[in-house]
Amino acid sequence: MEEKNEAIRLNTGHEERERALDWLTALLPAVVISLIYYRLPALMLEVLAVGGALMAGLLLARPCGHSRQALPLPQSVLTALLAVFCLPSGAPYWAAALIGALAAVFACVPVLMGRVLPGSVFARPLLQPSIAAFLLLRVVFPGVAAGHTLPVQWLGVDTLTAATPLAAFSGRPTAVTAWQLFFGVCSGAIGETCTAALLLGALYLIVRRRVHLVAPAVMLATVSLLSLLVWRSPLYALLAGSTVLTALLLADRQFMPASVGVQAVTGLTAGGLTVLLRAVGPWSEGTSVALLLSQALIPVLPLFWRRSRPHLSRLFAAVGRALRRFWQFLRGKMQKTEKSEK
Repeated sequence: MEEKNEAIRLNTGHEERERALDWLTALLPAVVISLIYYRLPALMLEVLAVGGALMAGLLLARPCGHSRQALPLPQSVLTALLAVFCLPSGAPYWAAALIGALAAVFACVPVLMGRVLPGSVFARPLLQPSIAAFLLLRVVFPGVAAGHTLPVQWLGVDTLTAATPLAAFSGRPTAVTAWQLFFGVCSGAIGETCTAALLLGALYLIVRRRVHLVAPAVMLATVSLLSLLVWRSPLYALLAGSTVLTALLLADRQFMPASVGVQAVTGLTAGGLTVLLRAVGPWSEGTSVALLLSQALIPVLPLFWRRSRPHLSRLFAAVGRALRRFWQFLRGKMQKTEKSEK
């Protein structure tokens, strides 16, 4: 029995390493773009975040039952990069090391819970550790998210402080075009602004079958539709901020079950919360909070569906009957109008 458990553990560790390597390959274009646009500050932030994650993994190795590192090296690097991608190039260096360490700690929580409560729901990865670390850091140290700079190296200037395109959701004017948003030639975090680089990574993950497509597709469609109603600029809402990066993280198979219904509801929740938080929240960028809240609902959705399925079936049937009667009423009106005209 012990040999069987050891074989399962080794197989799971190998699959996790392969997953982390695929995600690191997918994030390589975004890393290259960050180094081209922001140069030394981006390099320092990324290196310090990886170093913080490795140090935290080293300290948590014994509680997690490992001899050297609590997390494999590829997973530590991946967690740190996803966390530091949310920081601007003007963020202090200590914040990068801290966010990397916090992301590694959050990634180790399922491992620790698996040793304390084997088989429980908390022993499975539920939330994106990198996004949880970023939100915690921003709540405790609100100033770390400031200092957004505009990459203008081709003008002979290292960096230029500027407002992010998300300022448009708060009513402030911005002069950023869709092409600038697509190629990341705008102020923002170092890893989220270039949509083209993120789409290249998403294409690689699709080929490698590392993502589910229903949740991100529903999320992007929801953001487009609601943004059309609120701001009349769906393309701007999709390209600005970390909408594409959030949709990519939402598609991760590790955190998303195979049920199409759960994926659709999760994507709908994430998209609706994104637009809602951008419109009325204290932060113009609400994708991080929307991602965590929608993922936190995933364990509850199957239970809710089983209990509410009979009531929802009756509700949908009643709505269908009402629509049919309304259509029959309209057809009767149209026929009466045609007869009166004749």
